[in-house]
Amino acid sequence: MFYKNGVTLQSIVDIYSKQKNDTYLIYLARKLATGTQSGHKLSEILKKISCFEEGLINFIEEGEKTGKLDIELKLYSEIIFTKIERYLQLIIKFIQPIIFIMLGILIISLYLVIMLPMFDLMQTIK
Repeated sequence: MFYKNGVTLQSIVDIYSKQKNDTYLIYLARKLATGTQSGHKLSEILKKISCFEEGLINFIEEGEKTGKLDIELKLYSEIIFTKIERYLQLIIKFIQPIIFIMLGILIISLYLVIMLPMFDLMQTIK
């Protein structure tokens, strides 16, 4: 979002380096600041940090080559969002039946807790 609106990488790094709550962002900002001041490309710096997916670095490299880094990052974010969405749907497909079974067992248990004493009472009346 910053990059698309014309904010330079150095300005973005400065913004993130001023974060007080997130020490990881401060660490990344410092690494990026020293790397960009040395004249390295963003993709080269991120490869050295080695905590980013190879796919992200590939998209950044392509964006640096074409000069459309903002478009490449948006495309990558859409791909990752789709992957996460599919993963969550898969988890829900497995969890939902388990929850329904547990709910059914709970309802049957409550029914039995209420009805069994009544059946016992009916047996003693006869």
